[in-house]
Amino acid sequence: MDKLKLKHFLLNEEKALLEEARKDLADYHNENSLDQDNVKDLDDLAQSDSSIQFEHDLENRIAIHLEAIQHIEELTFESCNLVSPGSIVKVGGKKLVIATPKRPFQYDGESYEAISVSAPIYKLMHGKRAGDTYEFNGESHKIEDVI
Repeated sequence: MDKLKLKHFLLNEEKALLEEARKDLADYHNENSLDQDNVKDLDDLAQSDSSIQFEHDLENRIAIHLEAIQHIEELTFESCNLVSPGSIVKVGGKKLVIATPKRPFQYDGESYEAISVSAPIYKLMHGKRAGDTYEFNGESHKIEDVI
């Protein structure tokens, strides 16, 4: 497996999500701009105030994607035999990419899930190699492969 291609795939996915979030914020600004100096209706002001949280949520989405892009760019995705950032871990038939959290995705015809180094399961797997086991949620799990 070419892990650098996977890295570029993850970066491109995250960049697309960033652009979508930026577009959503721009659309929000275009549709909800309110000239505070010319407002005569108190309902308009109340609605404007209540939408501030929504704007912050959109800005937070952008910040999360920017942070994820930076994190992925910093990962080497080098071949390895120990569970570490940038590795792919096969456990229980699942393939986990140690990068940034991401919903399950398809890449090169296979299913993956990306998790971060702050995920509880990563902390249990960190530094282990194929054949090692760890306990999670009261169950023993065996690491099948580390790429």
